[in-house]
Amino acid sequence: VAAVSGAAPAAGCLLAISCDYRVMAKGHVLGLNETKFGLVCPPWFQQTMVSTVGHRHAESLMLKGTMVPSSDALRIGLIDEEVDEGEVMQAAERELGAMLSVNNRARQTTKVALRMPMLQQMKATFDMDRDWFMSWVQMPEVQEGLGAYLESLKKRKK
Repeated sequence: VAAVSGAAPAAGCLLAISCDYRVMAKGHVLGLNETKFGLVCPPWFQQTMVSTVGHRHAESLMLKGTMVPSSDALRIGLIDEEVDEGEVMQAAERELGAMLSVNNRARQTTKVALRMPMLQQMKATFDMDRDWFMSWVQMPEVQEGLGAYLESLKKRKK
């Protein structure tokens, strides 16, 4: 269960959508925004997003590098629940309790079966995906984009 109480860009979003249930505080954003600074989302990031929100939403969001407000994220299934800031942990704990009330072996086996095709593809293409990502992230224009993005974050904190 993911308890998201702030912005969740890039890998933060991936971590959240990799969870079985996502609770997010109102007024925050999440998304796979890698294209904004010149990166290509690794295929397994893409697959996880597609399995969460469907191909059309995933394609639109990732091609634009969109950060999705919590209310829209709830509407498209990117999160499962939107709560007030102070209620995130309580809501996440409630959902975790509901999950734990189900037979653990049956829940785990069902989860693995549901995710098996994606897991097999991730395993089969891991080396290629890693090499592809490393070649992209080292490109000068991507480094410049990442630098500009980090600078924009510093300015926001001031």
